[in-house]
Amino acid sequence: MEYIDYFETKNVLYVEDDENIAREICEILNLLFSKVDYATNGRDGLELYYANKPDLLILDIRMPVIDGLDMLKEIRQNDYNTPAIMITAHDDRNSLKRAVELNIFRYLSKPFARNEFLDALKEVAKFLISQMGGSEINLGLDTSYNSIKKCIISNQKCEILSKKEFILFEYFLKNRDKILTFDELILEIYGYESGSKDSLKTLIKELRKKIAPLEIENVFAVGYKFQTKS
Repeated sequence: MEYIDYFETKNVLYVEDDENIAREICEILNLLFSKVDYATNGRDGLELYYANKPDLLILDIRMPVIDGLDMLKEIRQNDYNTPAIMITAHDDRNSLKRAVELNIFRYLSKPFARNEFLDALKEVAKFLISQMGGSEINLGLDTSYNSIKKCIISNQKCEILSKKEFILFEYFLKNRDKILTFDELILEIYGYESGSKDSLKTLIKELRKKIAPLEIENVFAVGYKFQTKS
């Protein structure tokens, strides 16, 4: 299950109009993901996508208002990279002809077993980790980061990151060399919780201890910037 642990700081959008199937899948997703957005049709799914920009899409093909393929087609106009798992029925083969250029990561045919669903999620996790350069990323200054174990490795020591430290550090990695504002970071880490600039500063202080000799730069009155060293 270690690859699936990768999702505990990620967001997923699940769109399915069959409430019986959705209930079981949502139970699994809520155990694995930081945030689960659920809709019963493609129109509502698109609203959730644009509002929350999920890390993974799980879409049923047959849905009212806007079906899964048309929903994904709209998303792919500006986002070709977010992995998508499509849930199909056995008689959806003709519909799949429309899916050739939609960069679909994996298909699951109904009915599917729990283990088959978990295997699909594991494949997505492996792919996303590989896109980051593998499970262990060289950060320079004889320091590396293991995204599966959630630890910083330096001087043969492994500093385990807390959940919020992990969310913060992964966000810095995705946005390295960029200035990130206080408000942006607070929203990313605390979401709808009562995050504050003081709580962010405390978290930054603790993270700095664990990633030394790497540095998180203060940007006066704006926020922070993280740069890896060659």
